[in-house]
Amino acid sequence: MTISANLRQVRQTNHLTQEAFALAIHVSRQTVSNWETGKTYPDIESLLIICQVFAVDLRELVGAIPAQERVNIARQDKRRLKLNATAMGITLILFLGSLCLVAKLGVGAMVLGMLSLVGLTLACVQLETLKRTHQLTNYKKIHAYLMK
Repeated sequence: MTISANLRQVRQTNHLTQEAFALAIHVSRQTVSNWETGKTYPDIESLLIICQVFAVDLRELVGAIPAQERVNIARQDKRRLKLNATAMGITLILFLGSLCLVAKLGVGAMVLGMLSLVGLTLACVQLETLKRTHQLTNYKKIHAYLMK
């Protein structure tokens, strides 16, 4: 939705006329009308006042990402993070197992070890990417993020 539609929705959700809405945020009724029709846009100070007075998230108000979509994105990220952590664990076990078998199986175990190292590297790269995206600085924070 656009910012104009979001402003109208906030006003209507609170059962206010344009005039009452304007009074609450210290602007004129014509200003609110211009915002809702898309002729002009509110400045950042007006947006912040609207967010405070009507308990609305700024990103939702300006139409960045709807709340439900943010929840879905967070869920997907957590799922991907868990999958990468599991993949890292499995490939690490495969690698260590292949090291133990090198003496008995020779080249076959080395090939298995190299393939598991490639998988481990890919899982680590994806884990680090997610870590950087969510500004998680250590694995304790990753664990806390996953347990939310």
